[in-house]
Formats: sequence, structure tokens, C-alpha cells
Amino acid sequence: MKRLIILLMAFVSCSSVLAISPEKANWMQRGYDAHHRGSVVWSIGPKLSSPNMIGLDYSLEGFVTWGDAIICNGSNKKIILYGKNGLKFWETSLSAKPIGIPVIYNKNIYVTASDGTIAAFAEANGKMLWNRKALDYCSTDVCLSGFLGVLGGSSFVVCFDLRSGAMRWKIQLPKNPLPVAIYGNFIIVNYMRGVRCLRLTDGKTIWDYPAPKNSFEPPNFVGVPTVSQGRALVSLSNMTMLCLSIFSGELLWSIKRPYSKANPTIDSGNIYLPGFGKLVCISLETGRTLWECLIPKDQLWVQSIKTPDAIYLGGSEGAVYVVNTNGKLREHLNIVGGVAIDMALGYDYLVVADYKYDEASKKIVRMYIYSTMKNQ
Repeated sequence: MKRLIILLMAFVSCSSVLAISPEKANWMQRGYDAHHRGSVVWSIGPKLSSPNMIGLDYSLEGFVTWGDAIICNGSNKKIILYGKNGLKFWETSLSAKPIGIPVIYNKNIYVTASDGTIAAFAEANGKMLWNRKALDYCSTDVCLSGFLGVLGGSSFVVCFDLRSGAMRWKIQLPKNPLPVAIYGNFIIVNYMRGVRCLRLTDGKTIWDYPAPKNSFEPPNFVGVPTVSQGRALVSLSNMTMLCLSIFSGELLWSIKRPYSKANPTIDSGNIYLPGFGKLVCISLETGRTLWECLIPKDQLWVQSIKTPDAIYLGGSEGAVYVVNTNGKLREHLNIVGGVAIDMALGYDYLVVADYKYDEASKKIVRMYIYSTMKNQ
């Protein structure tokens, strides 16, 4: 999700190469893998420290953690790598504004830009490895499956080889696609007036599920598909969530979901959906509500993250709530004055980005890094 960012403090830029820890933990775009489940297999620990606040002088499109590194897409045509200690280690330039969230494969960073290019950079020092023109413009970031990357733009979906940048296939859609999800050899793509399943190997259509047409203002599909256990969760603009079979496109169930901008988070057969004043846990198999947790403050939730022992919720009122997996509220982090929070998890730290307006209506954007007592 796009986040605008303005700098309040300067950084010390380090010329040395950042030592990245092993790939024991990394927050890939929107949730650990191409399924966009929003869940990780590690816990960051029960207690969070006071945050290290970083101010930025550019707009932030998205960020990802990779070991001890935080890699940011800036709307100033920059890719920037910070350590979890807040120090900036390198930055590099793109031909245009980056789209969405950077992704990592084999210690290289892959980014799409608004001018339709795809670029690969070395994670160690930011050196550009290759740059390819794929589309007239890009509207999504890259979704990974092994050494293949899939992206969308100009009403097309494109698959390319991450190792060389060579295009594998290019398929046109009726409308411009939103970011895709990949499940094995199946690509699930939302193009507003429908959801389509494509074959990863050649881009051929397996099934297509159209949006409803029988109303005065028919709803569109919105958001990023979330896939797990052979099922795809997709949402309509009327706040209906559909569960479709990935293999056939059959509708398995549908429910009215809580009002939220957050994508569904899935772990161990459970769906976690935040809404105004509550967090709802739903069965992936049946769509039935298992429990609800009341949140003291109503706000528009924009992201949720699930670990083995907690659910982290970021919302529009400058707050992060931590809920235990049994539905009991654990902790409240007050991000003073912030709105539209993005989050990512490292092995032993939490990254939160937010922004606010000052009295002169100037947007101020900050990134907070909460370390934990996990290894202490």
C-alpha cells in the first residue's frame, strides 16, 4: 500500500556493506509468501521495547524486512536499505516511482516502476543487475514463485524469469489487475469486474468468476486475493467476502465481512478479520465465526499480522493493538498522531510506518522500529 513520507531528521549513511542475517525470518510482501496470508511461523517475543523513530524526506510506497535489513520503496524514485538499528546503508535510483513493495529472491531485490520497467538490484550494495521494459505502465509489484515473478499493468499480467529478466508470457485482461496471489501452479488475479485463475507455466485461463451484475450499482472486486489450503478469499466493494475453490472457481461460501481495509489474515485454518471495534476469527472451512475480540477504540484497520502467539493490528487512529490467539487483548502501542499504518515483522523486531499532518497541513511520515527481548 502506498504510504507518503516526509523527513524530519537526517541519517548517517554507512559506506560498509550490511551484514544480513540468515533467511530465518523475512516479511515478504503482504505476508511472508505469495499466498498473502499475513502470517509468519515465528514469534517476535512477548515484550516490545520503546521504538527507534526514523523520519524520512521522501514518500514511502512500501517496505519489506529481510533478516536484519529493512528495504523501502520511496516515491522519490529511490530504493533504500536500512538496518534494524535505523542506520541507512545504501540507496539507489529507479527510472520512475516504484510500485508497491520490493521483493527478494536469491539475495537480489526486484522492483517494478510506474513507467512499466522491472529492475533487479544486489541486496548487498544496491547495484543494478538488470532493467527491463515490460509494460506501458505497472500497477502492481512483483509476486514470486521460485525463480518466476508475476506482475500486472496496462490491463496485462506478465510472467518473467527473475534470473535474467526474460519474459515468459503476457496475457491481457478486461481491466487493469490488482496484485496477484500464487498457489502452486495457480495465479489468482483480481481485475475488478472479475477474479481469474491463470496457469503459472503458460498464463492460460483455468477459470473466471465474474462480479455480480444484478444491481443498480454492481460491486467490484477489491483488494488482494488471499490463498490457503486450496481456497482463495476475495472481497467485493459491498463488504462481501467470497471463498472460492482455487482448482475450479466454485463458490464454497460467502459472508458479510467487517468493514476494514485490511486483507484477511490466515493461519492454521482460521481467518482473522479486523473491523470497527473488534477482531473476528472465522473458520476457513465453513465461514462461521469462532470468536470475537472487542477493541477499545474504533478505527479503520489497514493491516493485520499473525504470529504463532499473537495478532498485530494497525489502524487509522495511530495505534497498534496486540491480541492473543485466544481472542484476549494483550497490548496497545500508541503511535502518537499517526494514521494509515503499515507494518512488517523481522525475526526480533516490529516495523511500523505512519504519517500525520502538522498545523501547516504538511505531511510528516515516520518509521518506528520496535525491538524485542526475544534474544535477551
